[in-house]
Amino acid sequence: RAGWSESKRKDELAKEQRKDREIMDDVFALYDIQLVRREVIDGKNMILVTYKARTGYKPKTDEGKILQHIGGSAWIAEDDRQLARLEAESTDTISVGAGLLARVSKGSTFAFERRKVNDEIWHPTRAELLISGRLLLIKGLRQRQIVEYSDHRKYTVDTVLKPVEP
Repeated sequence: RAGWSESKRKDELAKEQRKDREIMDDVFALYDIQLVRREVIDGKNMILVTYKARTGYKPKTDEGKILQHIGGSAWIAEDDRQLARLEAESTDTISVGAGLLARVSKGSTFAFERRKVNDEIWHPTRAELLISGRLLLIKGLRQRQIVEYSDHRKYTVDTVLKPVEP
């Protein structure tokens, strides 16, 4: 992108923003979202939300076609409306590349957690993936992966701007 003109950069940015809007529109039309209850997690008020795909809805985007096979729960911080935890499970087999490249089996799960650090900014703290399926119609796959993030620190940076003589 370094060699692109300003108008080309603006066109690409507009194209990306349009695609993001289409995906978000598809997500909100696709899912039946239910507010379940309030919970307190780590001393913060959370709203538990469940989501599942509506039957009969035909997604318009490729991402929506994958997401129609996923449901789960989300915990949203009530005070600053940030996603604190997300749990997702495949409710059906998900095929990638018409099933030739990969297939993710029903029941595969993903969980993601974030925490507010120093009462300032939300950082990821944990991600867990339990997946089973097939790669390239040949290799069976069953994997559990846990990633934990810790030791978040606040950094300060000093910036000095020096004008360049023409």
